[in-house]
Amino acid sequence: ALKHLAQGKTLFHSSFMDYRFAKFLRNQNIETIFGSPGQISNLVDLLKHTGTDLPNLKILIMGGSAPTPFLLNRIRMVTNCKLINTYGSTEAGYVGSMDLTESDDGLFKLSSNIEFEIVDENDTPQPIGSEGIIRYRRTGLNVSYLNNSNATLQFFKDGFFYPGDLGMLIDENHFKLLGRADNLINLAGVKVNPESIEGFLNSQEEVIDAAAFKFEMENIGEILGIAIVLADESRLNYIENKVKTFLSVPMYKIF
Repeated sequence: ALKHLAQGKTLFHSSFMDYRFAKFLRNQNIETIFGSPGQISNLVDLLKHTGTDLPNLKILIMGGSAPTPFLLNRIRMVTNCKLINTYGSTEAGYVGSMDLTESDDGLFKLSSNIEFEIVDENDTPQPIGSEGIIRYRRTGLNVSYLNNSNATLQFFKDGFFYPGDLGMLIDENHFKLLGRADNLINLAGVKVNPESIEGFLNSQEEVIDAAAFKFEMENIGEILGIAIVLADESRLNYIENKVKTFLSVPMYKIF
């Protein structure tokens, strides 16, 4: 948004999401829309409900979380514009993006003005192809929070910002997100990344949304819980079999 304003372009911010918004988008010949996957999902519902098409829409940019294949398919039913997923933070701004129109390989292309590293738990930079903790910095990056020394110590080190994400550098210009460092689930000594499970499930055409979490079962203890929303419930057994093949943990429950 700031980049577009700096270029002298007009930016609209909407506080409502009803028929007025659809009419506004059409009448103003909007070319680019920014939003979270949840907001874009609501927009798709609105466009379908009002029968509104957006012939001038060229780019749809999403950020905050990864859009599911189910959402991408719904978007493509109402527009053939370019789809972009971005990665960044309030603290450091734009870090990278992937063009979902061209590829679904899950790789983000790094911004040219960002210094991006993968480090281990001792803050030692790791080679390309290694999984680890993401940190990055750019010229002019703030290195502290106002009146919050604890958060500053946690997220800023040696001039780098640590967003709390796990990732892997594929090459000097591309990286892959692997989840949140603080979301790892410890099951009887086995560390499980719930976001890798959610990513696998959300990549299935039958799945609208999915979540993985630690779950306490009576007489058993802590196991992995998996919540799945299906477009067609008759496909539940099929998805359960795919989960069994994918998972390496012995105990889990599907909801």
